[in-house]
Amino acid sequence: LSSLLKSAIPIIDAIEITAETCTNVHYKKALHDSTEKVQTGTPLSEILAEDDALFPPIVTEMIMVGERSGEVDQLLSELADFYGKAVDKTMKNFTTIIEPVIILGLGLAVGGIAVAVIMPMYTLMQNF
Repeated sequence: LSSLLKSAIPIIDAIEITAETCTNVHYKKALHDSTEKVQTGTPLSEILAEDDALFPPIVTEMIMVGERSGEVDQLLSELADFYGKAVDKTMKNFTTIIEPVIILGLGLAVGGIAVAVIMPMYTLMQNF
């Protein structure tokens, strides 16, 4: 949405294009519904604030500040950067946590295979 607004595309068209590119059904529906309300003159921040399950208060407040200052595109860009960094941090934490789990799982698998191979050999040796 930020890139579209920076390209001087009207907000209604920008919201429609953004809605069409959304893969999440809930966001797509919320954006489609918001275009009708924006056409009647309702600020986008008020429309998105109605659905606080999808749009956290920080998003709607930043959009409200952007509407008042006339820099919605800039503030949306900053929001995108903020959430991009949050996703990167979450993924880094996830890989930090998952790595020992994978190593432990592989160790158990290798140990299980080793026991499965050695136990029959050990019982054969006891019979002699």
